[in-house]
Amino acid sequence: MNFASIDFWVTLVCLFTALQLLRPFFEAVRPAYDQVALLILSLSLLFSESFLTGFIFFYIALLCFFGIHLSLKGWKKMTQKKMLGLVFFMMLAPLCYFKYSGFLTENIGQYSNLAWMGIIPMGISFYTFQAVGMVVDQRKSGGDSPSFLTTVNFLSFFPQIVAGPIERSKALVPQIEEFVFKIRWNRLESAIFWVVIGLFFKLVLADNIAAVLATLVNSGADPVEVLMRTLGVGFRIYFDFSGYSFVAVGLASLLGVDLSMNFRSPYLATSIQDFWRRWHISLSTWIRDYLYIPLGGGRTRWWPLVIIFVFILSGAWHGAGWNFLIWGAIHGVALVAWRLFDKWIPKGVIGWFLTQALVFLAWLPFFTSDLGRFFDSLRTVVSFHQYSGISFGSIIRLFDSRGDFLVYLTLIAAGSCVIFLEFLSLRIQSCRDYSLFRKKGSCLLMVFLIVVFGSTSEGEFVYFNF
Repeated sequence: MNFASIDFWVTLVCLFTALQLLRPFFEAVRPAYDQVALLILSLSLLFSESFLTGFIFFYIALLCFFGIHLSLKGWKKMTQKKMLGLVFFMMLAPLCYFKYSGFLTENIGQYSNLAWMGIIPMGISFYTFQAVGMVVDQRKSGGDSPSFLTTVNFLSFFPQIVAGPIERSKALVPQIEEFVFKIRWNRLESAIFWVVIGLFFKLVLADNIAAVLATLVNSGADPVEVLMRTLGVGFRIYFDFSGYSFVAVGLASLLGVDLSMNFRSPYLATSIQDFWRRWHISLSTWIRDYLYIPLGGGRTRWWPLVIIFVFILSGAWHGAGWNFLIWGAIHGVALVAWRLFDKWIPKGVIGWFLTQALVFLAWLPFFTSDLGRFFDSLRTVVSFHQYSGISFGSIIRLFDSRGDFLVYLTLIAAGSCVIFLEFLSLRIQSCRDYSLFRKKGSCLLMVFLIVVFGSTSEGEFVYFNF
């Protein structure tokens, strides 16, 4: 399921072609065949990752379908609540075990034989949240429940299963129910644009930035080194994660399915609230609707604690480690402070600078699992006497070679140009996201850059680990 892998594209084309060639033989049951073919395609790609990944997915899908039927009328209210509580516990149990048992064992020091130290099943964080949301939405709506086949197809839809977006049932289920297993040629141009943008972001920018960051000294003792690393990882995670999301949008569109936009130029945000309206949108809205609002939201006098709590949970969703909890807490405290002191916080360019400074510094713990090193790095950055004696030559020596330093500068400049083009897309293209990239000339240029400068390492997407 790695869009940056040649094997994925070969497998996808071969499976899709084989299933498409079989389609005329099932003319009498074509709607059912389309649903089954989509399921075969999605599950084949999922099981190709590992048997464990596929097995855990089926476990969550079965519980989701059972939870949906528990949500129907006819059950006693108290019995229904207890049963749904048990279902949610069982749905979240694999996520907690695979992601957090090792962390809890390491910090609590008990039941070490129960800790999981292996690879986390791919996509578990995404389809688990999607399944929970589906059951909650079904209970609220009280409408007709989808079939088991539709439920599994909703959860396993291959473009977005392993790294989102976390789709809502009311948006995706109707499209799944009407799905036709064929390429929508009228959407081909738009789909290609999104796929090319995503692969450009991933292969040319994110992977190359990751490679050159590996040559940067990682001592945490030099403020320029810390700032350069923080800027690099901030660019890398954005281009990597948004790159996956754009490829997912393109692939889904080619099959006639519209996925939600997970990114809307987050590095143009002029406040921390604005940032979370643009970054990983499907997760932030999921947290808002299924955690923040049910806990009282802005209606309770404890709203600052609620915001901080849900963002700490957001950090925990990303991974098991104190660094993720700190990252979530930083954003939670920042949101509270921004809301309390909004009148006094500058807007415009200064607001943009303050927002991005906070966001990028928050990436420091996100990629630093060693808390001692994180606090040392933070102390280094804010100790202004550390900046004395810094020279151009001393900065170059932070890299393995002068060439690596020049490559780093080039990639940061290229990333900055991309963000500036995002700004122009919103300013001169009627607020259409990434519109300047979705033009034939831009597409051809990005294809050229992918061929010439694209990484050949087939590195996994960052959020595959979450």
